[in-house]
Amino acid sequence: MTSYLCAQNNPYKINDKLYPLFIKAFNLRTSDKCLPVIDSLQHLSVAIGDRYGELNALVVRLTHEYHKDNNLPALEQAANELMEKSERYDLMRFYYHAISLEIIYLSKQHKYIEALLYLEEQTRLAEKRNDKEGVCSLHRMLAVILQFRGELSEAVSCYQQVIDEYKKYNIERYISREYLSISDCYRMMTDYTKMAEAAEEALPYCVNQNDRNNVFIYQAYACFMLKKYDEFIDRYQYLQEHKMRLENTYIIMNEALKVFKTIYDGRNDDAIEAIEKMAKRSEVESYRLYDAYYSYNNDIKKSIRYIYKLMRARNNGNEEIFRYDKRSTDILFKNQKMISEKQSIINKNTRLELSNANMVLRNSSLELGRIRDTMFLAQATEKRNELYSNNQKLVAQQLKDSLMTQKLLLQAKEHKYKTELFLYAALIIMVAASIILTLIFSLRKRTLAKRLSSTNNKLKESISLLDTAKEKAMESEKMKTMFVQNMSHEIRTPLNAIVGFSHVLTDMGDDFNTEEKENMAKHITDNSELLTTLINDILDMTHIQSGSMTIRKTELNINEVCKECIATVKHRLTDKVEIVFNTDADDSFCIVSDRHRISEVLINILTNADKNTSEGSITVDCSVKEKPGMITITVTDTGVGISKDKHKEIFKRYQKLNTMKQGSGLGLDICRTIVNKLGGEIDIDPEYTNGARFWFTIPIGH
Repeated sequence: MTSYLCAQNNPYKINDKLYPLFIKAFNLRTSDKCLPVIDSLQHLSVAIGDRYGELNALVVRLTHEYHKDNNLPALEQAANELMEKSERYDLMRFYYHAISLEIIYLSKQHKYIEALLYLEEQTRLAEKRNDKEGVCSLHRMLAVILQFRGELSEAVSCYQQVIDEYKKYNIERYISREYLSISDCYRMMTDYTKMAEAAEEALPYCVNQNDRNNVFIYQAYACFMLKKYDEFIDRYQYLQEHKMRLENTYIIMNEALKVFKTIYDGRNDDAIEAIEKMAKRSEVESYRLYDAYYSYNNDIKKSIRYIYKLMRARNNGNEEIFRYDKRSTDILFKNQKMISEKQSIINKNTRLELSNANMVLRNSSLELGRIRDTMFLAQATEKRNELYSNNQKLVAQQLKDSLMTQKLLLQAKEHKYKTELFLYAALIIMVAASIILTLIFSLRKRTLAKRLSSTNNKLKESISLLDTAKEKAMESEKMKTMFVQNMSHEIRTPLNAIVGFSHVLTDMGDDFNTEEKENMAKHITDNSELLTTLINDILDMTHIQSGSMTIRKTELNINEVCKECIATVKHRLTDKVEIVFNTDADDSFCIVSDRHRISEVLINILTNADKNTSEGSITVDCSVKEKPGMITITVTDTGVGISKDKHKEIFKRYQKLNTMKQGSGLGLDICRTIVNKLGGEIDIDPEYTNGARFWFTIPIGH
């Protein structure tokens, strides 16, 4: 690994081995061809721990989005990614670079009000963090906005204040850039003498050849406009002799120098063609070039004409800025009004929901009253039936008394009343039958009421069970969705590493020595094993869910199995981690079980221990004495450990306690399924606090 972290011989502090990739990506930044190069640079930087390489890859991605028109959402996304990573690595220079590009992009789109509001927000955050360098950088962006707005004198004053702040806080590496910004303001004001002076002041603060080249660009421009043609040629030749591998970002200035050289060489037709081409990029700059062309050819009248056009363009620019500011203000006001109307609608909906709740409450009260009335009616009906029954009893008693009387009469007048007695008997039978039918109907009604109540209760229970099943199904679907998303990320990460290192070995293999190539091959092998593990976990989970997982038991030597598993994961451990194997079983001790499944469980637990142990030891204990009739295997590490409130969650399917670690979230769930099928148990030791300790048991099976 130390071979990668060699001395960095470039101004961007990127690892020397990766610097050519950065050069290639930067020079392709305006084309989509840079994207795969950026991905390779980013993956390789992460693999060797080069934070400057990783952040500069994100800078090139942000610059790529910056060069696209009407691309503010993508630019903001790229800027936020760079800002988040810069803040995490505590390299805030990249953080403020992202802010600067976003502000410049807004200014290029003439959204000056939005740029100033964003700048004010970020300045408050920098002052709250007490980040003096960040505050200076944001003060500089105020000068940039003023320069875009054409308020050039104010911009020069602001740049000078930033230089004073840099000197006050001993931040000198940016001072040459600020003097060049002042020089550029004087260029736009056509004050070429002060332009040359500002560029000259920047020279002592240059920290690398790229900075010196930028100074000579501005000096060469000023010399030509001041008719110091010999000095222009000297500086132009200096720039040709000191070209950098990295393309210069001053595109308009570079093109202008080429036009000046064409004018100096007397190639007038080529010069006019180049100036017309410049007019498509910047009409105002083409006026300056026409002024230089006619001034060089002593056509003072036409030279003055283009100076007048330049002044008129500046005046028109002030009117346009007023219109842009009014448009931005109108948009901000409209957005604020929309937010207010949206809040009003939300408040109205809240009031409607409250009203609906009150109506539901009133309906519930009415339903409760109806139920009470029904209960009262049922009680009244029951009392009426009771009175009716008593009445029937009285009637029956009266009939009985009547019968006794009739009997006495019949004794005297047996023949006379025989027919009447028969009629009375028939009447009594009918009344009794009516009473019996009434009683049967009442009992049947009560039985049906009880059955209906029981059916309603069962229906409510069924609805409750269905709701519970629905919630579980939704939760399962959510977990599966999260699992698919997680697995797509987990599989893509090792694939990117394999593709990245393979790309480096293929394109730049001759630049690396044997040890470096072996390290890259090791990275490819490790990521291939990780990819194989992820796919095996998915296959095992498929077999578990389909019920097709098979157990093939054979006679096996348990010590040999443990040693083979340790050898499988040992090469992944860092030098700071020691792995130890202890056993109280004889080397000839054998059991009857599934060798492949035991190895799968032990390797999975050892892999988790390796992921979470950066130093210390991992100990594997094998015991035949701890539990009679069982083999007990324990894996103890000195890693980060697992809090007790997470002990139950780690065995759940799709659960990952640390989303930044590689893995599918299936391993421990698969382990528990395998151990249970083998007839054993698996769990974590809740009493061990120096890391994590997992144990599982397997029947001896003799």
